[in-house]
Amino acid sequence: MLSSLCQKIYLGDICARNNIKNDRVLNILIKKMAESVKQPLSFNRLKNVIVATGSPISVPTTIYYADYASDSWLILPMENEVGGLTEKETQKKYYFIDNGLLNLFLMNSETSLLENMVAVELCRRFGKKNVYYLNVEKGIDFIVPDAKLAIQVSYSITDKTTKDREVQPLAKYAKTHEDWKCLLITYDEEGTEEGIPVVPVWKWLMCV
Repeated sequence: MLSSLCQKIYLGDICARNNIKNDRVLNILIKKMAESVKQPLSFNRLKNVIVATGSPISVPTTIYYADYASDSWLILPMENEVGGLTEKETQKKYYFIDNGLLNLFLMNSETSLLENMVAVELCRRFGKKNVYYLNVEKGIDFIVPDAKLAIQVSYSITDKTTKDREVQPLAKYAKTHEDWKCLLITYDEEGTEEGIPVVPVWKWLMCV
């Protein structure tokens, strides 16, 4: 059902409404966005991936296709909170409006689906234009300046290397933003790390 919804309703409608003749190019673009859902992705990188599959396309056309997907509410673009104008416009993270649709394109998807779920909920609570990622030194997954909220997402922090990678940037940010609420959201782990509350996603989703 989800595959039919994506192909016939979403992608089919995007192609028809915007007069896209080569739906294969749009499919590749969407697949690459899904594969890179947790990382900033430039238009030039998207263009190069599509070209490498044998479909010539320009950067401006790539931008149009990304905008079409966003306008249809298939994807949720997210800007770097501290980036300059050029970076904000060209180095976005792309989340999907629904985890079921995202899961169509992924393998070993637990971490990506968890972060995508948090992104969708933040956009629902605060509006998609008010949610950013922070890409400076070691980044933070989500920043909501209006709510003074910073969130890191990790499926699990039982591994020390993963815990250090996820906790340290947030703990450092909390020290310079004392009036902000900083959270680490996991799949099912709970506690406190370096003063940062660790909250399982089910409990966070239940908070108003």
